[in-house]
Amino acid sequence: FVQNGSVAEVRVASPRKLTNRPCPARNFGGRCSLSLYGSLCGVDPTGFRITAEVAEVQGRQLVVPAATEFADGYFSGGSISFVSRTGREARSIASHLSDVIELSIAPPSGLIYSGLEVELQAGCDRTYGTCVSRFANSNRFGGFPNIPTTNPTTDGVNP
Repeated sequence: FVQNGSVAEVRVASPRKLTNRPCPARNFGGRCSLSLYGSLCGVDPTGFRITAEVAEVQGRQLVVPAATEFADGYFSGGSISFVSRTGREARSIASHLSDVIELSIAPPSGLIYSGLEVELQAGCDRTYGTCVSRFANSNRFGGFPNIPTTNPTTDGVNP
């Protein structure tokens, strides 16, 4: 288009051409880039799942007494699943502290209620330490924990 004597030309690739581009399968960083319980991770989810009962619901927070048997954060990043009127449902767990499980998004009213039987699936913070201590899966850790966190080019070198 032409405006005030300037010319602008825009070339747009078709959606088909854009989807045919190769995309990197892995990210390279200190944290693991693999999908927890996926085929590359190799951890069997059945060993990190418990069945429990919801005692109380307060918005995004659920009180699940059985969660106290696990260290704080054990279920953070994991999931909760249950059977509803429409079938099997799952939600992401944002955090776990004592018996409180906080969901990433508040469920619709009445979807989760006191007395509901749920399955809690352990989560992962994607660090090497958790991969070793919780999952005993260091051989398949998908991150690079020894990558320096400072860049000598921009941060300088400390003697």
